[in-house]
Amino acid sequence: MDINEVSELLGLCHFLRVPKHVFLTDEVVSDASGTLYRGLQPKTKHDAIFLGQHADDTTPIHEAIHTLGVGEFGAEVLTRAIMRKNHAISIFPLLKQQLTRQVSYVKVDRSKDYPEVHSDKFKGRVEHYVLSPFVQAGDF
Repeated sequence: MDINEVSELLGLCHFLRVPKHVFLTDEVVSDASGTLYRGLQPKTKHDAIFLGQHADDTTPIHEAIHTLGVGEFGAEVLTRAIMRKNHAISIFPLLKQQLTRQVSYVKVDRSKDYPEVHSDKFKGRVEHYVLSPFVQAGDF
């Protein structure tokens, strides 16, 4: 999954708050017990989503729903409903064009909000993108 796909998917969901930060990695994301994750949403920061190697087209929407404070069950139900709506809209390209809002992200090399992601430990392993209206000179 790349940032353009993420932007397009989030652009079709007008009621969702678009995350300010998106982190992408091509690595497998798992915990100590071996559970694999397609994506994560940090509980303490509701402005970010993290997408791992196994992320699919439902993952950005699912994680963005979590940024609203919705739990796992609610996020699963809403993600399914949104994906059905997106599929129906994709059949009609002109309608899709009219209903899609512009969402664009800019890749950043450092961040005062997430300095740990840009440390040597993660350098070259995680790509950090910030929603373009929030990128200002000197911030990153």
